[in-house]
Amino acid sequence: MGFTGSIRRASWYPEAPRDVYAALLWLSIASAASLILGLLARPAAAYLAGFVAYNLFLSQLHFVHNCAFLVMLLITLALMPVGRHFSVDALRRQRAGAPPLPSEARRWPLLRIRFEIVCVFML
Repeated sequence: MGFTGSIRRASWYPEAPRDVYAALLWLSIASAASLILGLLARPAAAYLAGFVAYNLFLSQLHFVHNCAFLVMLLITLALMPVGRHFSVDALRRQRAGAPPLPSEARRWPLLRIRFEIVCVFML
């Protein structure tokens, strides 16, 4: 039965054992806190995107537009240069005397976020 109960899922899709899933869930909570604080924000966003995507595909019940939207936003956050100014990482760089990172970034991740927002809320 596992985590999905009687909800249908693909038979080939791997389902983690209960203890492993619990550990992955606790790690996702720690990653979310890290992302909020700006401590290793890009790796935290990448891990969260992977975990949410894994959880999304565990059950057909989870296939709603807001879960897919969350995965897409987390992937975009992992691609963007976050944590350069108002974050724990920036504070650590400043205290170490390192020069601040440049503020320039590629524009396409921001345009991707805008496109996703328009798709979710306009369609």
